[in-house]
Parts: sequence; C-alpha cells; structure tokens
Amino acid sequence: MWPSLLLAAAAAAPPLEPRPGVRNVVFTLVKGGYTHQDFDTFEERNRCLRRSLAPHTTFDSVAFHDGSIEPSLLRAQQRRFPEVRFVSAVDHAGFGGVGAAHADSRKNYRFMCEFMSLLWHRALRRYEYAMRIDEDVCMQDLGSWEGEPQAYKPRDPFEMMRERGRVYAFGVETEERHEETLSTFNPWLRTHAPLHAKSDVEVDVNTIFFTNVFISNISWWARPEVQSFLEDVQKSNGIFEHRWGDAPIQTAALKLLAEKDTVAKLQSSYLHLSLANAFRDGVEVPFETLHPIALAFWHRVLSETSSSNCASHTAPLCMGSSNSSAANGSSCEAVDGKSYKVLVTFIASMTLDEVTPNTTAAIQSLFAARASVNDSAVQVAVEAASVSFHVEVNLPSEVEMLLMQIAFDEEFANASSTERFLDGATCAAAPPSGNCLSTPLSVAQAPRVSALVSTPPAAPPPSPTAPPPVAPPAIPPFPLLPPYVTETRLESSYIMAATACAIFGCALLAIVATLALRKVEGRDVVQAACSATLVRKEILHEGLHVWSIIIVQHRLVVSVVVFAFFLASSLLLPFHYHLETGTQSEWAPSNGQFARNLKVAEQYLDESVTSRPDCFFLMKATDGSNLLDNPKHYLENLEKAMRQIRANAHISYTDSEGTLIDVRWDTVCLKLEHQLVNHLLALLGGARIPCANPSPLDAFYESTWHFEDQVADGSFQTVSRIGALAEQAGTTNQFFDSTSLPSYKNLTDEEIIRRLSDKPQHWLIGASKSLGELYGNMNYDVESGLLQFAETFNLQLFLDVPAEMVKYRPIFKNTTAEQLKEVSELFLLELSRQAQIIDEDEINYPELSLSFYPSNGPERMYAEIAAAQSTIFAVGYSIMFIFAVVIHAARSLRENLMLPAAVGYFLIVLSNVSAYGLLSVAVDFNHTMIQALPFLALGLGMDDLFIILSHFRDALSSMPDGEVTKANDRTLKVMSSTMVHAGSAVAITSACNACVFFLGCIIPIPALQHFMLGAGLIVTLNYLCAMTLIPVGVSLWCDFVLQRTTHVPAADRTWSLDDLSGAIYRVVAFSMPLKLCGVAIGVALLVTALALFPSVEYGYEVTDLARRGSYLEKGIHDAHTKMFSQHQVSTVIFGPEMDYPNDQTAMISTVRELKDSKWSASGALSRGTLTTDSWLELFLQVEDLCVNRTGLEQTIVCAPEDFYRDFNIWRRPAVYVPIQNDPYYIPGSAATTGFAFGSLTANVAKLSTSFAFKYGNDNYFNNNTMLLSFEVVELNAALIKSTTEKIQMVKDWKTICGASGKDIFMYGWLFTQIEQFLELDFYFWTAVALSASAIFIVSVLVGVSWAGAFIICLFALLILIEIYGFLYVTSLKYQSLVAVSMLSSLGISVEFIVHPIAAFEFAEGSRNERLAEAMRRTAVPVLWGGISSFLGVIMMAFSEFQYVVKYFFIIYVLIIGFGLLNGLVVLPCVLGIVGPCSSITVAQVQKSDSNGESKQSGTRELDVSSL
Repeated sequence: MWPSLLLAAAAAAPPLEPRPGVRNVVFTLVKGGYTHQDFDTFEERNRCLRRSLAPHTTFDSVAFHDGSIEPSLLRAQQRRFPEVRFVSAVDHAGFGGVGAAHADSRKNYRFMCEFMSLLWHRALRRYEYAMRIDEDVCMQDLGSWEGEPQAYKPRDPFEMMRERGRVYAFGVETEERHEETLSTFNPWLRTHAPLHAKSDVEVDVNTIFFTNVFISNISWWARPEVQSFLEDVQKSNGIFEHRWGDAPIQTAALKLLAEKDTVAKLQSSYLHLSLANAFRDGVEVPFETLHPIALAFWHRVLSETSSSNCASHTAPLCMGSSNSSAANGSSCEAVDGKSYKVLVTFIASMTLDEVTPNTTAAIQSLFAARASVNDSAVQVAVEAASVSFHVEVNLPSEVEMLLMQIAFDEEFANASSTERFLDGATCAAAPPSGNCLSTPLSVAQAPRVSALVSTPPAAPPPSPTAPPPVAPPAIPPFPLLPPYVTETRLESSYIMAATACAIFGCALLAIVATLALRKVEGRDVVQAACSATLVRKEILHEGLHVWSIIIVQHRLVVSVVVFAFFLASSLLLPFHYHLETGTQSEWAPSNGQFARNLKVAEQYLDESVTSRPDCFFLMKATDGSNLLDNPKHYLENLEKAMRQIRANAHISYTDSEGTLIDVRWDTVCLKLEHQLVNHLLALLGGARIPCANPSPLDAFYESTWHFEDQVADGSFQTVSRIGALAEQAGTTNQFFDSTSLPSYKNLTDEEIIRRLSDKPQHWLIGASKSLGELYGNMNYDVESGLLQFAETFNLQLFLDVPAEMVKYRPIFKNTTAEQLKEVSELFLLELSRQAQIIDEDEINYPELSLSFYPSNGPERMYAEIAAAQSTIFAVGYSIMFIFAVVIHAARSLRENLMLPAAVGYFLIVLSNVSAYGLLSVAVDFNHTMIQALPFLALGLGMDDLFIILSHFRDALSSMPDGEVTKANDRTLKVMSSTMVHAGSAVAITSACNACVFFLGCIIPIPALQHFMLGAGLIVTLNYLCAMTLIPVGVSLWCDFVLQRTTHVPAADRTWSLDDLSGAIYRVVAFSMPLKLCGVAIGVALLVTALALFPSVEYGYEVTDLARRGSYLEKGIHDAHTKMFSQHQVSTVIFGPEMDYPNDQTAMISTVRELKDSKWSASGALSRGTLTTDSWLELFLQVEDLCVNRTGLEQTIVCAPEDFYRDFNIWRRPAVYVPIQNDPYYIPGSAATTGFAFGSLTANVAKLSTSFAFKYGNDNYFNNNTMLLSFEVVELNAALIKSTTEKIQMVKDWKTICGASGKDIFMYGWLFTQIEQFLELDFYFWTAVALSASAIFIVSVLVGVSWAGAFIICLFALLILIEIYGFLYVTSLKYQSLVAVSMLSSLGISVEFIVHPIAAFEFAEGSRNERLAEAMRRTAVPVLWGGISSFLGVIMMAFSEFQYVVKYFFIIYVLIIGFGLLNGLVVLPCVLGIVGPCSSITVAQVQKSDSNGESKQSGTRELDVSSL
C-alpha cells in the first residue's frame, strides 16, 4: 500500500500555481539550517544564477525544504529572498508526509532521492519547463548545445529548450560510482525495462546524468509510460533499501522512454560544492577553492562538523586525504607533498616561569581537538621575551587549512573570545586523564591568525591532486600559421610596366588574329585593324533587342520577380545588420603571421574585463605659453581642478539586486585592493588605500591631495609599512612615502623646476610616469638635467581592472565584470563632462585650458564616426532627388522625363538597400561602409539612369507618328532603340566597376575588403535594376506619352543642352588646334602628377577621427601632439606556443634587446622603476623562489621543473612564506611566517591577472600553465617624426622578435596601423594591374574594339595616376583607405570614359563626324552623372568628422573632377586624332564624304526593324 499511498497523496496535493504569464520555474531542495548564515550558500547560488541567465528570462523560483526549518527562521529567509517561494516538500508527499510507519527506516538522503525522482514534477505540473539548480551550485555559464560553438554569454535556457523541442537537457554525464546501485539497479532494469520500453533497448546506469543541474519539460514526466516506470521503481523499494539515487532513476527513465534527439547535453560551466568538483564547458576542471560560494559552503560545513574528526567530514574537508582515518582523530596527512598549516600567535598575561611543559601540552591538546587532528599534528612554541605562544596546526589539505583559518579568525575576534576558547584547556573543562591548566590563561589582545603552504626543499613535490590529471584548456589553442616571412615584393613600377606590356601585347596579337581570321570588307588594313572587335556589335544589338521585347511584352512578370527579390533582400537588413566600430583585426592585414598574432591576442586577452582603463587630464595656458614661467600658478590650478572633479564626478546604476550604486572617483580608481593587501591592512590597523593618479604634483607634498584624510589619521603610514615588509621579504618596494616631500608653495620657481625635472615618483612606484608623460610638448636639456619648456601639465587617473573590482570590492558584489566595464566607460564620460566644465569656466580658471583623453578614446572615435549621420544622408539624398527630377523637366510632354526620373531614383535606392541586406548576411558593416558607400552607390546608379533616360528621349523624339500603327509596336521600337544604345554602355560601366571592386578585395584588410565587396554587390544589383525595373518603368511612360502626343519634327523642337553640346563638340571635332590643346592639357596633368609622386607622404592623422569641435577632439589632439608624440608604451606578447619553463632566456633577452634598441625610451625619458625589468626578471629576482637553479644559466633562470610551481606561488595573493626579517621571527621556530609579496609585483605592477591561463587566473595549482603573457616596452616617440620612421621602427622590432625564434610579437594600435604600410604598395599596384586588365577584357567582351578597350584602360589608369599625384596638393597622406578609394576610381572613371567611346564606335561617318555625334549623345549625360555624383557626396563636406571630409569627400571630388576633365576634354581630343575606326565600310564613308553631307544631330538612328 505504501507506493500507492505515496503517489496518490502526491497526485492529490495541490500543485504550485505560477505567477501570471510565467511558464518556467527554477527549483532546488534546500538543506535548511539553524542560523541565518546557513543560507549564505543559497544566496550566492542565486547571484550566480542571475549572472548566467539572460536579463529577459522569466521564471518563478521555488525552494523546497524538508519541513524542519524553524518558522521564525523561515520567515526571515522569505524576507531575505522575496523572489523565492519556500515550499515544504512534506506538503507534496515528500519526507515522510505519508506512511509514517516507514519513516523511521529511511535516511534523510533517501527521502531526498525519493522526492527528486518521483515527486518534484507533480508539485510543479502547472509549469511548462523546470530547471533544477542545487543550492550548492554556482552556475557560471549555461553553455551551448554539445557540438555547437560556445557563445559565453547569458542565455535563456527555457527558450533554448523550446527552439529545439528538447524534453531534457543535462550539464554533465559521468560514471555511477555507487557499487550497490550498480549491483542492484542494473539487474532490476534488465528485468523491468522490457515491460516499459517501446522497442528492444538495453538500458543501464553505468553512466548517469548529474541532476544537480538539469532542465526538463515537465509534461514529459506526466506521460503514462513514464509514470508507470516510476511507479515500478517506487514499488521496488530500491531507493530505501539500496540507496538508488535520483540521478540513476532519471537517467534510466530518459534512456528508456525519451526520444534520443530530445535529450541533449549543454556545455555548462559551474561549481558543485558538496563533491568539490567544477565543470567548464561540460568538462571537469580544477576546483575554485576561494570562490565566494565555496567559502560560504565550507563555513557552514565547518560549523556543522566542528566537533567531528576528519573521517566524518564531507568530501571538501578531506580533499587529498583518506576518508578511512582513525576514529580518535586523524592526522589526515597531505598526499601532495605539501604542508598546510594554520598559525596562531597570542601573548599570554603570565611570566616565563609560569610556563611549564604541561602548559604547552594542554594548549596542544586543545587546538588538536578543535581542528579534529591528532596531538602530533599541533606544535606549540613559546617566545621567551614576550611570552608569546606560537601554535602551528598541520592540516591535510588546503581546503581544511582555509576553513580552519576562517574558524580561528571568528573565534579569536577579540581578547575575551580568545580567553573563552582557552578555558577549554583548564582542568575543569579538559578530560581528567589529559593535560590541563590549573588556572585560566589571560591574553592582552586578539591572536594573530595566518596560513602557510610550504613545500619540502629537497625535491620538487608532485602536482596537487585536486585538479584532474588531464583537463582541457579554458580556451582552445589557436592554430598557428607558418612563421612570418617578409617576402621580397616587386616594385610597383615593375608591376605596372608588366601589366601595360601584357595588355598592349594581347591587344596587338588579338588584332592580328582578327585580321587573319576575318574577311576585310572593302577596308584597308589600318582601318580594319583599328576597328577590329572580339564580339560583333550586331550580336550584342540583337541580344539587347530581344531583351527589350521581353521587357515590353512581359513587364508584369519581370517587375514582380525582380521587385520581390529586392524587397526580400532588403528585409534581411534589420535582422542581420551589425556595425563593427573598429577592432584591430578589422584594420590589419588578414594574411600572414601578423593576422594570426592579432587573433591570438584577441582570443586570449579578455580585454573587456582584464584591461585597466585610464585617462589623462592635460592643463595648459590658452595661449600655449611655457608653464614653467610660472610653475606655482599652474600647479595650484591643476590641484584645484582635480579636487573639483574628484568631488563632483559621480554616476549611478542599479545592480542585479536592485540596489542603486553611486560610483565616484575613489570607487573605481586603482587602489591595490586585492586579497593580500586587504589582509595585511586589516592586521596593521585597517588602513584605506589611496588612488593611483600620477601627476607633476608627485614632486611635492601636494601629491597627497586625494588622500589627506589617510595621512592625517596615520593610515597612509600603514600602507608604507607594507612596502617596508615587502622589501624585507626580498621583493621590490612599490610604495613611496610622499609625505616627506616639501610643498611647492614654500619653494622658489627654480626649486620647483628642479624637482619637476627630477622624474617625480608617485606613492605607488609602479605607477610613476616619465617626463614625456607628465609634461606635454616639453623641452628637456640633457646636460643640465632641467626642463626648459612645458606646454601642459598632465595627470593620469588609473581605473582598476573590472574583474578585480568585482572580486574584492563589496560594493560591486552584485555586478558582473562585463557590467562594471560599461560602468567604467560611463564614468570616463562623466569625468570628461566635469573636465569640460572647468575648461569652459573662465571665471575660476582664467586663461587656462583643461583637455581630457580617455583610454577608450579611439574606440569612442570609431563608434561616433561609424554612426550613420541621418541629417547628412537625408539632405544628400534629397538634393540628388531634386537634381534628377529638375534636369529632366521640359515643356513638351515627350521630352519631360521628371516622373521616370523620380521613379528610377526610388528604384535605385531600393536596389541599394537590397544590396545592403545581402551584404549584412555575409559581413559586418564598418564606418567606411556607413559614411561613403551609400553616396557612392547612389551616384553610380544615377549615372546609369541618366544614360538610359538620355537615349530614351532621343528615341522617343525621333519616333514618327505614322511609322508604326500599333501603340505596343511603337513602344517596342522606342525601347529597342533605347536599350541598344544605352544597354551596352551600362553593361560596360557596371561590369568594369564590379570587377574593380571585387578585385580590390585582394588588399588583405578586412574592413576595406568588406567595403569593396559591398561596392561590387551594389553595382551588380544596380545593373540588374537598370536592365529590368527601370526599363519597365520607362516603357510604361512611353505608352502613356505616345498615346497623348504627336511627333515633333526636328526643325520644330525646342533647343536643348544636347544641341549645345553637339555644336560645341562639332567645332572641336573639325579643329586640329583645339584637339591638340586638349591633348596638351592631358599630358600636362599627367606630367604634373608624376612629378608630385615623390612628395606624397605615407601616414594618417589620429586626430582626424574625432568629431570636429568636440571636447573629445581637443583631448585627442592635445594627447597625441603634446604627449604621445614624446612617449608611448608598446606591448610585447609571448604567445601560446611559448614553452615558458624552457624559453626563459629567450624571453629575457628579447625584452632586453627591445628596451636597448634606439627606439626605446631611456634615462629621463623613461618611467624607470618597475618598467625597467620584465615580469620574468622580477620573478627570478626573488631569492626564496627557484632555489634549484641548475645548468649554465643557474643564476638567471628557474629550473624548468620548478617554474610553474614557484611562478604560481609568486603571483598568488593568499600564499605565505617564511622570512627572517619578520619582527615576530623566532629562530628555529617553524611557526614564524611572513607574507609573499611577489603578488604585489605580479598582479599590480605587471598585471599577471590579465595573462591567459589554462585554468583561469584564480587557479594556482602547479599544472595551471600560461597560454599567453605580455610585457610593456617604452617607445621614445620623439624619435619618430614621420610614418617612414614608424615603419622602420616596426621593422626593427619585428626583426628582434623574429630573431628569438619563439612565439614573441608586438601588439597594439600603432603596429596594426603601420603593418598595412609594409606591403600596401604591392597589394595596391597588383590590384590596379588586375583591375586594368579586367577593364580591358570586359570592354572587348561587350563589343568595344581592341583599340577602344585599350583607350578605356589607358584613361582609367591616367585618372588614377593624376589622383595619386594630387594627394600632395590636397595635403592627404597615402594610406589604406586612400588606396582603396583610388582603386575605386578605376571603375568610377569608366563611367566618364566608356560612354563617349562606345558612342564614338557606334556612330557613322568620318572620325570627326563620329566624334561630334558621340559627344552630342553622351556629353550631357556624362556631365549630369558627374554633377549628380558630386551632389551625392557634397554633404560629406559638412561632416562633423575631418576623417570623412579628407578621405571620402576630397578623394571622391578628385575622382569626379579628373573624370569629367578627362572624359569631356582630353578624351574627345584623343578620339578626334587617334580614335578607333567605324565599323561601316570604306565605300560608305567615301560616298558620304563625296555627297558633302554632314550628319545632323538626330538624323541617323538604328533601324531596329531589320534586326
């Protein structure tokens, strides 16, 4: 009856009701407790959960309990966790709720198994999905489905389940290790599984799904076959007789009854406390012993087991020890070869004579009993001078050491609590047979408690046992490319010469072949050669004629299909659009070793949470005068300004608990708050730590301006004592007592200047700045050692690393590192706002200027410049629309094309948007695509529209009324003439543009490749629009016009611009002097451009990226021109292929060579201090580490087998080592300890917390190896005055890194920007050569003669050369974006060249007549196209960014200007002299000339009826 009663009671119990609109629940079973602190683990579990879930995730939170929690405590926890519903499992038939007769025979664990396998889903059946997260689990990342790439971001697990239709998701699958379960449950399954399975399937529980974390569809558990199986499990009584757990039961049910594809693994990352294991990406990794949830959990366990021996401890308390220890107290000796000790020092109020062996024995027994160890594990020593007792408690594992330290810290909080503890050693409390004290001990003050991990010096110990022997790295190793080799590239002149010879040779051979294969029809050899074509025009005209028939007769089908395609493509844009604001890898060459290095750095350095933000305040006189003329005045104003900003700058945000957090200067500044410093300060009086903000004030007492309170109450002197202790321990002292300095107010100007010149030292020595960083635009006299000039005084404020602030500052306990990074960025904006207030305050700061430069300045510039400027777009597009409509206005309806122009405009915009939609699927957008591509795309599309409308007007005007009777036939004739004339020209320009843009993608810079890819795709879709939708619209207009108008004879037509252009060019065509003048203009332009080539400079101006007139621009300008032009810091990275234990010598020598090179800052221009030595050298300088130095380099490097052990000790804040200079030192006493100060150097000065480690930077086990580290090298920027010198510096430093033969490389924006120049010429001129070849090939393929194609190609190159040379005139520097724009000019210039040439070859008559006719047809459309393109980019001239004006507007104006000049002036003159011959026969030409008839404009049209 029991199983039936149980399930019936569970079914009868009312289920939990969800909140309105909520379908999901997160639940757990809390163990309960007796105090408020017993729920600290549960609180930390909730914090972890909130951080791991997406903000929009909606769910109820339910905590079941066994009903044993006191009502008052339960009410208190309900107030503490208002979002959690505490529910007694007893109310849902759990924990003996029914069947009391069976209750006594069950263990509490078995009750839990019963509830979590059979009853939980019944209580939660009103929900759709449930996620179990146990109270001792800290969920860090839900992860992605197995087999999919990890996203490492908060997710909605319930939505993930719905999307895939899963019924169950687990985090870990592991072996079942409970022997009784394996020996009883598996046989039971073999018997009962066939009764429930739908098919033959063998099920066992040799492997099980961990149920401490899972997500499930609740309705699946309610299925009849599932309930039937669970009921049989209950009837078997295996849960209570054999301790079948909920994990094997659930696993068996799922394997037996669930569809295979509905059960899946999530690659989760979480900590599990009760078994002391941790998982990352679904794989077990070393356990994080110092995680907040771990400390809370162990505190609770310790309080529950304080009177137990080691054998009764839970797993975490006996890590590394045997659980079968003796019952009377375990020695639990460590198995990893290390000693784990808790050290207690207290001074007793007694004389030395009163101390007897019985006294020490009683204390030994008392501490052994408290720690649950044998007496032999405790040593007691007494210092004679002060009667100080030193107690050393040996423990079996690090975990127990930490727990014991926590317990002693609480028990020995003050003298009275210590005395109560020591009362346990008196005879009244101690066992009669044991050692005891006759009188209680008195103490003067609270004991000193510390911990010690030591390693036997004789031989290196084996690796700790806590981590698994093999564990995957946190980040997969990045595949290495072959070693970087600088190839010998051909000079650009050789490339172009070879290309020209190839094109000319191909053209010559092709002409000869054409003449040999074709019949010469009445022409001489010269005429036939210059008019030879690869494809006959008749074939192209026939194809265009057929296409025009399709357009007219199937307008609806064509328009619907193409319009639907454009619309569907456009709809992709909002779903896939992503703007890349400018990462280094986007602007660096994507091929070769440098690209690999960038990806490695971006992969392993999580800069969002491990970089240290900072900012500079630069104060100067508004007239730029020398601040040293009155240094006291400017120092005083600098101090006043900084005090004002510190007092007023603040922001607020709401953390995950809903608490409003006020963030100020001292809240986020760098102040050395990490575990070791905090512990030391607590021992030394609880001093507060000042901020790190070096400035010229560091030379004086006024450097204490921001920590005056700490100086007044003696706290700062306590901080200085830490430095003294560090120095005693053999570690570099990082603290400088600036209170001993004189005040500048009491010094003369000469004394002030001398102190300013003497490299002021900050209180945090590692933060001290070089002279080049403290004084902008300075002049330093090396001989006298004095500053002669300083334009700015600079103060730098360091903000702390977000990940470190979250770890050590209580105010941020409910904030993630990623969120805190955003908070830091907002605070930088607030600092900028406060600085701007002072800069604009002419009353309190007369004739002073204060600029501000944040470390995220470049990112802010890229973000601002990448943001689309809606006003510029709206005005620019409006101007283009108005222009397109107005130029097609006319009084005659037949000639008025305003409506077709307006419709064509919107169709081109649609095609552009559809191209953006397709592009968004493939690539990320960047600022070049946002700022320039829209205008370029519209201009190219409008050029095609103008050509089509121009030829349409001619065809429509020349259509007689009575020639064709049917309206449809008349429209067909007009459209055929239009497409035959305009289609070939549009095809040539579009194909050439597309080829040039696509070929430009060979320049291996991703951002520019995306730009060229976008431009090529836009041109392609513009062509599709020009050949489909625009002709359809024009044909409809043609129907309308032909039905309502009559033909107007040529003599009666209104005079037009076409007539004017025809008249002008007719004069030019028949005047040899005018043609020679035009050619002379072209030659003069070419010669001038070539003469300017050597004067064009390489480079870029960082200040161009800032918004013009903004406060940020001022800061960027001052920082780069006055400070970074003197001193910069570069990063050298040791990559993932480094073998650190064996590559130490190479690392040290490489860094030394870099710092000894001529480009490095030294002497007064260097920071000195800790920057001089690398982190590896500082590590090796510690005498107590790497004591087994062997081999030839024994005085330099660490023994490879000792490297990681001692390195992790050096950087670990919580590790303690003995020192002999400790004031508490007792000779011969193992209890004497000091602190390992190496972590101050490693984590603060050298940022080792930002290194990439295999198991994360909080893991200090021996097998936690480095994946990547870095060092800084100071650059003497004053030596670098030009981009050429920067290029040489990069080459020199790359040579030094490469010579090491190791995975060592330079990293940073400077190297990224310069890298593109190293091979830019090669890639640019290669792309030019390929593009020129493509233009030539495309031209001959669409019917242009070989000679005509050669002229098109030649003029495209001439325009590019002219633009390049005139960069010097416009003060533009040659760089990657300029190169791409010039490459674009090859395609864009074809728009100005190909139309006249195509019309020239198509026309009939003599060369002069054909020139006049061709220019009559094309000059105005080409002019309109140039003007429209100019109007398209004119708004960029008003951009707020100089970058847009210089590198977009000016470049495209040059392209348009030189294109029009060559297309309308130089080209016609060249055609009139050496233009290709006509395709008509010699006889026709002679007949025409003999008649003396001049071909009048518009009198010759193609007879399409004959085609």
